[in-house]
Amino acid sequence: MRNGTICPESGPRRAPEALRVQEIARKEARDPLAGDLRHLRVAPEREPCEERELVGGVLALDVARRVGLGEPEALRVLQDVRVPDANLLPGSTTLRGPLSCLDEARFGIVFGAVGSARACFETALEYAKERIVFGKPISAYQLTQEKLAEMALEINRGSLVALHLGRMKDAGTLRPEQISMGKMGNVRGALEVARSARTVLGANGVTLEYPVIRHVNNLESVLTYEGTHEVHTLVVGLALTGDNAFR
Repeated sequence: MRNGTICPESGPRRAPEALRVQEIARKEARDPLAGDLRHLRVAPEREPCEERELVGGVLALDVARRVGLGEPEALRVLQDVRVPDANLLPGSTTLRGPLSCLDEARFGIVFGAVGSARACFETALEYAKERIVFGKPISAYQLTQEKLAEMALEINRGSLVALHLGRMKDAGTLRPEQISMGKMGNVRGALEVARSARTVLGANGVTLEYPVIRHVNNLESVLTYEGTHEVHTLVVGLALTGDNAFR
């Protein structure tokens, strides 16, 4: 604590989610007087110039050549950052504060994954009805119908999971491990739908003329961010067994 400010540790931190330097970044630091873990907001006064100079101690470098999601990943660097007391998150002295924000984001992913899957399914269904092979649309062949039926089944399953979790959230009974299970299942299911839809489109499935391959790449990113599939597996495992297998 110096002159009413808390200074987080300096050094680079890679952000798993997208970050633009003009947005507020939430960081954590130890209060040397109280010994508590405090959470604070760090925001630069302006964007770095092309020379990538540090602005207010904050530097964010875009990670190039990324194909998943629309926003760039960033490498964040904090160097001699000074943060006013007004930026401290009130009442947050443990990881429960920032982790509660992650639960909200993961809850949104439960719904968003279903939306991506539905977009892929609808594209594949329309394409299958129009693509003519040996005198009839490929939608008339058994293998294509099997793919479409399995996609519809998974989308309906994911939609019901999202609806049920939403009702539990409204009732105030939703638990973090239930959100983890929803994120795990719906993202994995959406990926299966997107990959299957890609095969229905054949070679057209890997072009940007259709949205399917974009959803495939995005869902591969979603599988990792806001907690990897493996991490959520351990969250659910802990809830089931009572044994912490994180370490």
